[in-house]
Amino acid sequence: MSTIFSFAPILCCLCCCYQLLIGSSQAAERPQIVSSRGNLYFEATDGKNIEFRPAKSGEIRVGEHNLLQLASEVCIG
Repeated sequence: MSTIFSFAPILCCLCCCYQLLIGSSQAAERPQIVSSRGNLYFEATDGKNIEFRPAKSGEIRVGEHNLLQLASEVCIG
C-alpha cells in the first residue's frame, strides 16, 4: 500500500505535464494513462470506466491498476 502512495506524486506530475503537452481540452476528455498487464492495457475513459486495448504511442504506462485509478481521478478531478 505504501508503494502506491510513493508513486502517486510522480504520476500526478506526469499526468499534469502530459496534459500541458497535448492540450487541456483533449486531456480532460480522455486521460492518456495506461497500465500494462500482459498484452492488454487498461485506460481510464472517465475515471470510472476502463477500456482494454493495445497501447498507443506517446502514452504513459504504469505498472498497477490501482495507480491507474488514482492518477486518473487526480487528472480528471
